Amino acid sequence: MEGFTQELIQESPEGGRVYRQHFVAGTRLPVHDHKVGEHVVLLKGRIRIGSAELAMGAHLWTPPGVRHDAMALEETVLIVIEPPRMS
Repeated sequence: MEGFTQELIQESPEGGRVYRQHFVAGTRLPVHDHKVGEHVVLLKGRIRIGSAELAMGAHLWTPPGVRHDAMALEETVLIVIEPPRMS
């Protein structure tokens, strides 16, 4: 997707993953959800995820199955942590 890059930093044998994501200002990810939820930690910039607006240093937990979009309000770098699936 133009204006968005994602780098896998780590993947655990249990299925958890850690990503670094970069958004160009104005980039929007369409509505989606995550089967296991996700933690987001903002390293730089401002972004709206669902109805939450985040600035540098913020953390957001999105529970499994919660539909949301994302809109970079300025150039944004974040870390996404997807926990392993529970059996």
